[in-house]
Amino acid sequence: MQWDRESVFRFLWENMAVLNLPPDGFTRIISVRPVVRHGPNGCIVRETVVEYMQQINTLSSMLGSYDLARPEGMDTQTYIQLLGGGTMIFDDYGSLKYMISNSVLGKDQQKRIDALWESGHFENGHRGARRFADLHLRRVTGRGPVTRGEAW
Repeated sequence: MQWDRESVFRFLWENMAVLNLPPDGFTRIISVRPVVRHGPNGCIVRETVVEYMQQINTLSSMLGSYDLARPEGMDTQTYIQLLGGGTMIFDDYGSLKYMISNSVLGKDQQKRIDALWESGHFENGHRGARRFADLHLRRVTGRGPVTRGEAW
């Protein structure tokens, strides 16, 4: 598991329940990197850092099955991507030492959906994605927050 994405994926697949990963999420290993560093006692420590991503593609009508609410006014056939991921550190023997993650079904997912809806991200197909980029541009340039339905 020090370099092989398939081995890491197999580890995730076999331990989804223990790692609290939803089994219906598409899981992709982003990177597997061996790391050598000095430990607190000065000895050399070999570890492997793994980054992964999870994605669930669904319709807004199915959000309830994930304990999420469809924003008021959103069409039931709106396509939504739920995103999450994490980083794991394995020791030299392949044992999981540390894991930090943002679950694809985590508590912040509802905030993300609501914010994207308010910014107009889900309207007019790809035009919504452009609006999301404009949201960040407005924040950086100091033009203030964007509200749903605002003229661009």
